Amino acid sequence: MRSKCVVVQKRLYILEEVLIFKVSHFIVSLRIALTMMGCVCSFIFRVMWSRLSIQGQEM
Repeated sequence: MRSKCVVVQKRLYILEEVLIFKVSHFIVSLRIALTMMGCVCSFIFRVMWSRLSIQGQEM
């Protein structure tokens, strides 16, 4: 009976490790994705802003 408890505890520990690893991996990938999105958005914003300012000068 006692050995069964130990096995269950070990399995839970492994599950915990996997969950923690997956969650941290997800957070890291999410952070990277957000950073990429921020870069893309700022780039698009700069392009639009430069075009708008050029159009404003032409008028």
